[in-house]
Amino acid sequence: MKKLIVATMVILAGCGSVTLAPSNVRTVEFKHKTNLSKSEAYIKGLAYISKSFGDSNHAIKAKDKTSGMIVVEGNVDCSVFNQTGDPNSYNLHFVLTFQTKDNKVRLLFENLFMSDNLGKPTTWSYLQLTDAKQVKKAEPCLYSVREGFLASFSKSSDW
Repeated sequence: MKKLIVATMVILAGCGSVTLAPSNVRTVEFKHKTNLSKSEAYIKGLAYISKSFGDSNHAIKAKDKTSGMIVVEGNVDCSVFNQTGDPNSYNLHFVLTFQTKDNKVRLLFENLFMSDNLGKPTTWSYLQLTDAKQVKKAEPCLYSVREGFLASFSKSSDW
């Protein structure tokens, strides 16, 4: 009976909440040079967001053409922490601040955390961003978003 109680306590402890790394650790930044004006990059970035983030009216939290900034909330498939036999899919949730100036753009991914397919944060520590090492391991999941932006900047608007 004592073993059963201890086993139950261990299982329940594992199902609880997990402490995330501080927000400054759960941040990834990419800076890139472009051959576009601030206005052109803003328009192309906005078009990419509209096509890639599903309901862009819901995803876009703020935008300001004058400053060249768009803030988007989203997620991307990310199963880098899956254990053998885990059939579930996971997402890397983020708030993205897209900023542009003449000939350069900045993608700042903040408030990163792992979530299930319903958008709920995962509660197992091995599936969550508890330290800088876990954030670094999840970073490649953001590459598809970065590459999508960069590809949109190289497309010609002539048709």
